[in-house]
Amino acid sequence: MRLRWITAVLVIVSMVGVFMIGRLSAENGSARNANPHVASKGFSHFKPLSASYATTDYGWALGTATCHLGRECLVLQATVDGGHAWTPVVLPASLIKAAGRTIQNSIAALLAQADGTGLRVYFANRQDGWIYGTLPYHTQPGSVYGMTNQVVIWSTHDGGSHWGEVHLSWINPQGSILDLEASGPTAYLMAWAKGFHVALAKSVVGTDNWQLDAAPSLGVPAGGGAVVGQLLLRGSKGWLIEGNDRGIIGSDQLDGTGHWVTWRPPCSSNDDADGLLAAASGSDLVTVCSIGGYGGYVSPGGPPGAVLASNWLYVSRDGGATFHAVSHLPQPVFFQEEALAYLEPGVIFAGGQGTSGRNLLGSFDGGRQWQKVYAGQALSLTFTSAAQGYSVIQDSKGNGSLIMTFDGGRNWERVPF
Repeated sequence: MRLRWITAVLVIVSMVGVFMIGRLSAENGSARNANPHVASKGFSHFKPLSASYATTDYGWALGTATCHLGRECLVLQATVDGGHAWTPVVLPASLIKAAGRTIQNSIAALLAQADGTGLRVYFANRQDGWIYGTLPYHTQPGSVYGMTNQVVIWSTHDGGSHWGEVHLSWINPQGSILDLEASGPTAYLMAWAKGFHVALAKSVVGTDNWQLDAAPSLGVPAGGGAVVGQLLLRGSKGWLIEGNDRGIIGSDQLDGTGHWVTWRPPCSSNDDADGLLAAASGSDLVTVCSIGGYGGYVSPGGPPGAVLASNWLYVSRDGGATFHAVSHLPQPVFFQEEALAYLEPGVIFAGGQGTSGRNLLGSFDGGRQWQKVYAGQALSLTFTSAAQGYSVIQDSKGNGSLIMTFDGGRNWERVPF
């Protein structure tokens, strides 16, 4: 379907008002520049790896493209009109060089993405943003062995006009950044710290003065896969979880006064494994519990009729104090690699692996019934309003696309760059 530019038509007939939202245009016309440091578009075949919208209009997409002499390179693009037109933004030469190094017949940015430690872009508002993650390095040049990851953080505080590298003495340089998110004047960063432990830091948005913050339950697993984490903030409320394929290791809650306190994750009472969290507000949350978890047995506290390895949607109306099972998901949602979003009233989206492959699923009745709304693996999923949302989707061949919805998730369309 051909994408159309956003239009709004308000029709009032008798006492009924209908607000119609159009869509993106397939044309890439000239746009107002997001900043004066605009790169020449000397590339083609842009493939998004990560995206972030600070408002419904202002967004950024980080990805790779075919650049000079057919080589792959890292590219950042910006939109100021909700995705109608995109303008390439100048990135620091050192970041482009580090991301574009060829390792094992792939550039570093793509190799890191494949193992889940790739670069991500995140903007807290129109001015303050970060490109962060890890990039692989060869410790033994010319050998397929001796590779290590190196943490990188770059920040901008003028909408992308200038970028500066951020160096934090407490971060383990060969570790990983689990998540970065901001709410209001405060940004939080969860990462591997020196001394082999996970730590949380916070900074005033608009600065890079990151200071370690107390998060009582953060720990490390005894074994299993790579540790991943999630920060979820809604106003003065917030939640964090971190763990791996063996389940949630650490979980804390922001109590509304700026302090993190220990929080029991939703599925722990049933000895089940937790999935990602999503919130429609400071009180309404959803998550997915995998019955049996790492232990491999069905606990008596699970939903009636639940079988081993089935996945169930759980909902909370009291800020995460209690959760109750709503429905069985037709496809699993893995904490390590999937996406989840929650809107009110009763609209929920999830990514998962089913018999027909990976799909983006939608429920418009509070999670009781599900339908496929887009084919592909959702690497991320975010809504900037009740109508507008975006997701980076990866197809079966590993190619990334940015898709958007303007009708609350019922229809999704690929963004043309």
